[in-house]
Amino acid sequence: MIKKNSLLTAVFAAALAQGMPAAAQQLNFDGAAAPASFTEALKAAAPEIVKPEFKTAPDSRGWYKRKVCQVVELNSADGASINRKISLDAAFIRNVCETASAMVNGQYIAASNCHDETDWYTAYVQLVIHARQLRQFDKERIEVCYDFQSQKGTFALRQTPFEYTFRDKNNSWEYSIELFPGARRPQAPDASLAELGGFSYDDVRGEFTLTIRNRFTGEYDGRKIHIGAELVQDKFFDSSRGTKFFEFPLDWRRQDFKIVFKESDFPSDKDAGDFRAKAKKFFMNWGFKIKGEGFTEDYQEKGKTETLQVLQ
Repeated sequence: MIKKNSLLTAVFAAALAQGMPAAAQQLNFDGAAAPASFTEALKAAAPEIVKPEFKTAPDSRGWYKRKVCQVVELNSADGASINRKISLDAAFIRNVCETASAMVNGQYIAASNCHDETDWYTAYVQLVIHARQLRQFDKERIEVCYDFQSQKGTFALRQTPFEYTFRDKNNSWEYSIELFPGARRPQAPDASLAELGGFSYDDVRGEFTLTIRNRFTGEYDGRKIHIGAELVQDKFFDSSRGTKFFEFPLDWRRQDFKIVFKESDFPSDKDAGDFRAKAKKFFMNWGFKIKGEGFTEDYQEKGKTETLQVLQ
């Protein structure tokens, strides 16, 4: 039994050493073609004792990712209408096993050599959007997906200023979507259209000035901006004096927004601390929201200003 096992081990070791799968046939040192498969290698390794029955048994593992998605991002630069073809790729992995069985010295033996093979598939999504007008800062994000196992496509509107109706259709390895724009949805204002211009203090007049840059486009004309200004005393434990809102009409031609106020315009700090202090330090937290048709009143937090020292 020991001799049989030793012989068995040697035979299959030799077969495996020669029979590793390759993309192309190779040559031995003597110029002869090397065995192209495990079964051929097994025959070559022990032709006088092995009389195998050869077969190939594929074992499908399935899709690496059965559902593949892509987000299409659009803005005003892409035009009023869209007709775009998107390709989605997926890999199907098969585990292919080549098995040989034989009788060696009266003992039935079998061995297998397995490897993965990958098949690539492509599905196409045709996205059509009928004419609509995107404003300068409008953005659209449309996610298109294809399930390679069921061979069906889907889509989702991740971001858009419009209400849409749609028509879609699934064909073999193809999915088409047709979007018809309707009414506009109210949109949050673009946060970058208002930026901090400066924060200063006039010792003579005892006044603070908060300057906000006006970068609003004509699409916002006729609406109003509400700028929230929170005065905060900078000390070991910061102390908020409260928040006030200042309203300005929006017009793309106007200058920057300037807010002028005094410390006394905000409630006094009941826990002022050391009254002997010769100076106080203040900064502002600020943000804004838009009032008017077509835009939501979402408040845009813009952060804090630099800290100013105010002499008493």
